[in-house]
Amino acid sequence: GIVHWDAPCHEFLVWDVPRVMFLCDGFHLEHHPDETKSRSQYLPMLEAAVREARTPRNLFYFGRELMFYGREGGAIAVLMEYLAHKEATWQPERAWAMRFIARCLAHKAEFNLAVYWYVRAAAESVDQRESLVEYARMCAELNEWDEAVRALEIAIERKERPTIFFTEDDCWDGTPEKLLEEYKQKAKEKAQ
Repeated sequence: GIVHWDAPCHEFLVWDVPRVMFLCDGFHLEHHPDETKSRSQYLPMLEAAVREARTPRNLFYFGRELMFYGREGGAIAVLMEYLAHKEATWQPERAWAMRFIARCLAHKAEFNLAVYWYVRAAAESVDQRESLVEYARMCAELNEWDEAVRALEIAIERKERPTIFFTEDDCWDGTPEKLLEEYKQKAKEKAQ
């Protein structure tokens, strides 16, 4: 069959005939940005992709990029549209969208709303640690040590790293355990 690439960025392959999907244990793929190339056209390409098709994929990546550019209001609006999309059903990606909304709200010092979205993210994909670890770090910045400890304890209960690309090394490499000990000490000092 004929295969072609689709989308201005975050390209994907499109086949003209049905294809068979399979899983391959032991296969590990890493995708890293090419630091020698400018990303100046990336946001406009994502914006063009959303104009062409308001798919969950396009909305997610556009919202994420708006967040990276510090355009929190736009990022929140696009990520909320993503979450409302009837085809946005993959829980790990939904959890990350919720986490990005929380991050934008925290950056805007809207901490009560950020808490709401971090908790939703943690509940959306119950095998991921990333939302809980990021939430714990926000709590630490606010000197809310007991809450930071609780978030990390829940994160650490999630023992098996998902075999998806939506994971971050510092949530699975012993960092949460180190932070937990540090935050427990801070909570103890605050209580004295």
